[in-house]
Amino acid sequence: MISKRNNKYNCFIVDYKMKQKIIDWKKKSRIETKPLPGDLYQRLLETVMAWFQSFHCMTVPAPSFHTYEKNYPIWEIAKQISEDSGIKLVKLFPKKSGKTKMHTFGSLSKKVQNIELKEHQFVFILDDVFTTGFTMRVSCEAVIKKNGYPCCLTIA
Repeated sequence: MISKRNNKYNCFIVDYKMKQKIIDWKKKSRIETKPLPGDLYQRLLETVMAWFQSFHCMTVPAPSFHTYEKNYPIWEIAKQISEDSGIKLVKLFPKKSGKTKMHTFGSLSKKVQNIELKEHQFVFILDDVFTTGFTMRVSCEAVIKKNGYPCCLTIA
């Protein structure tokens, strides 16, 4: 597992070498929900249980151009992780992120959202792919603005 520090938050990556497989999984799962490749789900769950069990809640970054209810693969994984770990899952981000194209710098249009969050909450943010870190930055900034404590886990 790799850890990256960005000012006020940490981001952990379960297996950076699986990045292309996760990108392929993500594309296929937008059409039909698919399980994570190989033993990644089990490794992800073990990581969550070891490091994030005491967090107040779990969320995922705001959907780019889809909704939580349809074609958002990481939300489906987060629901399963929530069931298996007992960590409360919340839709923290009320608006879509504004990204309309899937490429490295497409996330630059994302804005920090105003979210509903009690102060001093430890928020676990789960995402599928770490590219530039911009998605995590805007997600964490939203939590920090509400006096919360974000920590991120990315699959690849």
